[in-house]
Amino acid sequence: MSKKVTMFFKKAHGIYVPGDIAGFDADQARQLGSAAEKYDPKKHSKTKPTAEAFDAEMAARTSELDAREAALAEREAALETSADDQTKTGKPTTKKPTTQKAKETGAPPERGNN
Repeated sequence: MSKKVTMFFKKAHGIYVPGDIAGFDADQARQLGSAAEKYDPKKHSKTKPTAEAFDAEMAARTSELDAREAALAEREAALETSADDQTKTGKPTTKKPTTQKAKETGAPPERGNN
């Protein structure tokens, strides 16, 4: 049986939230990456992150979301202008459906027991 490594979570990962302390096998502990680091009782307190740390993380996430929304608005505006340009030039925005008739099917197969 392998020895457990105690890890302190800096970021949310699976069911763990920042400030959680959990034990893992050495291989599993390496796979956690930057979400957790080896627990040091002197460095890590058993309390959850402070309100300031939470506010800083939320501000970072909010600014990232605002940037994504701005990029989406730019793409939507570009699509609207291209649609307006196509309407003004008279070019169809979609292809017209073809008016070919479907091939006639033959009669259904006859039963052999008649």
